[in-house]
Amino acid sequence: MVGVFVKGIEISVICGSLEPTRVIRNANLRHRGLNPGRVELVKWKTDEGIYVLIICVRSCYDEGKRTAETLTMDYHRGADVQVRIARIFNTYGPRMCIDDGRVVSNFVAQALRKEPLTVYGDGKQTRSFQYVSDLVEGLMRLMEGEHIGPFNLGNPGEFTMLELAKVVQETIDPDAKIVYKPNTEDDPHKRKPDITKAKDLLGWEPKVPLRKGLPLMVSDFRQRIFGDHKDNSGANVAA
Repeated sequence: MVGVFVKGIEISVICGSLEPTRVIRNANLRHRGLNPGRVELVKWKTDEGIYVLIICVRSCYDEGKRTAETLTMDYHRGADVQVRIARIFNTYGPRMCIDDGRVVSNFVAQALRKEPLTVYGDGKQTRSFQYVSDLVEGLMRLMEGEHIGPFNLGNPGEFTMLELAKVVQETIDPDAKIVYKPNTEDDPHKRKPDITKAKDLLGWEPKVPLRKGLPLMVSDFRQRIFGDHKDNSGANVAA
């Protein structure tokens, strides 16, 4: 069994840098207290490594991001290309694709259409959600600054899928039903960014809580689904 020591997960490459990846051979992850099918963490850190397997069902997703970041660093080192790396966590907001399959857009579209909210597994897995304007601010600070990264850009506020469903119910339809379906294989149980580095070096942290940003997304979705131009409160949120 081969494990790869990866410096972080949820990598979205703007252009960037990464210290060389270390390969751990013959590492028996079972003896390290990890389920070999998934990575269990309370927080995703920028510089603190974790063990993952490279042959799980969703490994190509993680490995693709890691490879892109490594190649970007090669261009930086070999060709002196100016680069930056952001590791972007779940983002939501107006003009998001309605049927893109992400949990926030799924829940909002289902509630507006009077369909049951689909929760996979027991709903206790957690994610964090940042409003799009917070992400844009973080990317601007990164691109205009002198630090290469990598930086975690995400909102550390953590919600279980059931908690998110309840926020959507409160915002759209308190009577919306919840249905449970089998979870996807290798679905991470927790996902939460550690944004200490972004706060310290970029002076950035998210400002918009979920309960403030979600209604703006709902207004946009309602307009695009039903053509209701009267219910459009816009995408701007005061910091």
